[in-house]
Amino acid sequence: MAPAPTTPPSLADLPDDVLVQLAARLRTLEDLLLLSSSCRRLNAALTSIPPQPLLRLAVRTAPTFFSPHPHILALAVARPLCEWVAADPDARAPRLIAAMQHGGVGGIVDLAIAARLGITFATLRRVLAARFTVLNPLSAVIDGMVASWRCVDGSWERLEDAATLECNADTAAVQLVLYGELFGGAMDGWLRPRGDGGDGGEEAARRRLAGDVAARIEFVKYCIPTPNIRGNARRTAAAEGRGGEVGGGGGGREQGLRFTVLPVGPYAPEVAEPHVDEERWNHSSLCHLLGGGWFRGAMWKRAWRRLLVAAGAEDDADGGWPAQWRARIAAMAFARGAPNYFAGRGRGRGRGRERGPGQGRWRGGGGWEGSQRVDASVEEEDWRFGLFWNALTQLGGIDGMEMVAQFKGREDGVREVVMREEWKQRILQLRNQALALGDDDKPGARLVPRNYHRFSEGILISEAPCLAAELYVCNGDSCP
Repeated sequence: MAPAPTTPPSLADLPDDVLVQLAARLRTLEDLLLLSSSCRRLNAALTSIPPQPLLRLAVRTAPTFFSPHPHILALAVARPLCEWVAADPDARAPRLIAAMQHGGVGGIVDLAIAARLGITFATLRRVLAARFTVLNPLSAVIDGMVASWRCVDGSWERLEDAATLECNADTAAVQLVLYGELFGGAMDGWLRPRGDGGDGGEEAARRRLAGDVAARIEFVKYCIPTPNIRGNARRTAAAEGRGGEVGGGGGGREQGLRFTVLPVGPYAPEVAEPHVDEERWNHSSLCHLLGGGWFRGAMWKRAWRRLLVAAGAEDDADGGWPAQWRARIAAMAFARGAPNYFAGRGRGRGRGRERGPGQGRWRGGGGWEGSQRVDASVEEEDWRFGLFWNALTQLGGIDGMEMVAQFKGREDGVREVVMREEWKQRILQLRNQALALGDDDKPGARLVPRNYHRFSEGILISEAPCLAAELYVCNGDSCP
C-alpha cells in the first residue's frame, strides 16, 4: 500500500521566534505587510515583531509610507526618545543636541535607532491616523492664519493680491506637533510641584533637565531652520578656521558670534539654503502664528480662546477659573489688542523702540528689564497662566493639537466649536496643575544670546518650554 502524500513544509510551519527573525531581515515594511497578509498564521506571528526591527523597516520604507519624511517618523519616535533622555538627562541630553545639530529632524530618527529604541504597530497607526485627523487640518489652520486678511463689514476676507508669508504648511504643522511630542515631558515636569518627594519629584526633575533651554534652542535652530541665522554659521566657521574663540564679545554686529550656529546639518557650506526652498520660511511663519517678542499671534489666540470658552472658562462654569485668567482670555477676542501671554504682558512695538542698543535686556515677551521699569504689575496667577497657556497651545502634541485643528483654516468667530469631553478634561487638568503650583515652583529665566545687534546682552526666556519665545530668539534679523 502506497504511503499517503504529505504536505511539504511551509513558512507557516516555522516557530514564531524564527518567523520574527526572518521578518526583521526583510527589505521594507511593505514586504512585511504583504507577507503578514498571506495567511492568518503569519499575520498572528509577524504583527508581534519587536519595536527595534520594525523601526528599521519603517526607515527603509520612507518616504513611500511616511511623508513628509523624515518628519513623520520623527513624530513616531519622539515620545520614546523623550522618555529615554529623561532616564539619564546628564548623559543623553548632549547626544540629543548633537543629533539635532548634525541631522536636523532626521537626526532624531537616527538617534532613536542608535539608542535601540523602536516603535510598535499601534504607534504607526496612531501617527498615520493623525495625518488625517490632526496634521492635514492643522496645516490648513496654519495656511489660513499666516496669510493676509482684512475685515469688511464685520467679516474677514483673504487678500489674494497681498504679500503673504511663504510657508510649507504641511511640514510646519508637523514641526509644531513634533515640538510638543518631544518636549511635552519637560512641561509635565514643570507642572509638578517641586515639593513632591520620592520618585515622583526625582522624575519631574529629570524631565525638566531632559528638555532644558539648551536642547530646545538647538531643536529650533536645526529642526526648524531659517536662512536668517545662516550668517552665524559662516562667522562660526571663520572663527574656528582662525583658531579664534566663538563667544563673548560686546555690542554691535559682533554680538552675533555669541549666538553660535555650527556649519553643520542644514547650515553646512554645501547646502544652498536650510532644507528645501519651500520650507525655509516655516520658522518666520510659526513666529507670526504663535506670537513672541513683537509678534502678536492674535489669530492663534482667538482660536484657542473659543476653545477655552467652550470648556467653560469665560463664565467660570466650575468655579475654578481665577478672575485674572478670565479677563485675559476675554482680551484675546480682540484682533490687535491681545497682549503677549507666553512670558508675561506684552508691549507694543512703539514702546520697544524707546530703548537704545545695550540699554537693557528684552524679556522674551514681558517688556524691558533695565533702567526702564518692566511692566510687571502682575497678579499672583500670571506666571501660572503662562505655564498653562504654553502647555495647552504649544506642547499639546498630537492629542492636544487636534482641538485647534478642527477649524481647518482661519478661525472666523462663526464656526461652531466642538468640545469633546476628553478635551475639556485635558484643559481642566492643565489648569488645576498650574494653579496647584507654589511660589517655589515658578520657573526661572535664562539669558539667551540672540542673533540681533539691538540686544547686546540677550533675551530672557523661561526655563519652562515656550516655543514662541524660542522661535523669536532664533529668528534673526527679520525680527524688529
